[in-house]
Amino acid sequence: MIRLVLGGEKSGKSDMAYGLFLRAFKGLPDQDPVPEPGTASARSAFPEPASPVDCGLANLHSSMPPECASQGARRCPGMILAMGLARDAGFRRQILTHRLRRNPAVPLVEPGLELAHALDAARGKNAPVLVDSLDFWVFACMEAGQERADQLLSSLLDWSGPQAPECVLVSCEVGLGPLAATAFTRRFVRSLGHLNQRLAQAADEVQLAVAGLSLTLKGNGNGLI
Repeated sequence: MIRLVLGGEKSGKSDMAYGLFLRAFKGLPDQDPVPEPGTASARSAFPEPASPVDCGLANLHSSMPPECASQGARRCPGMILAMGLARDAGFRRQILTHRLRRNPAVPLVEPGLELAHALDAARGKNAPVLVDSLDFWVFACMEAGQERADQLLSSLLDWSGPQAPECVLVSCEVGLGPLAATAFTRRFVRSLGHLNQRLAQAADEVQLAVAGLSLTLKGNGNGLI
């Protein structure tokens, strides 16, 4: 089942999507007390990768807990596909904060441009996924001069319907701000807005996050807290 969560910056969309993702499976170990960001325990629990490749698609299967590989897909707790890459200290701190708030038993993968392939691999494992956030992916595709929206939509076909595992997608709603000043930014806004429309058509449920509250745009919205 595809659930799309849209929202602006700091709207609460990531927290809502993570709540949906956690409801998609049972039996995860309880999370240990979260260490404070910047402490030695935090750095030990969540070491920074040497490069984006170290957490990339090549590690998709190896990063899963052993029970996923050895005892079948039914017990796989799912995975988080993280799309943001830290390019400055502020955003690195934001990424770390997200990681500290999430259950470390859930594997995290940074597939980069290869999001569609990562979704295919997760679907083969029957593993629920959380993709956070698609605006970073669109920006990366534009920077690389590649158009991959059709490939992504094709991969999502196998996730549609109540019998499929949960696929929770997070994306920014960019249509509420002022008109962008540069040509590149205008192209990004239009590309992301067009992708959001296509994703909303394909999704079984769509939620809009505003100020930490949710508005159901499609579906019954029963998955939200």
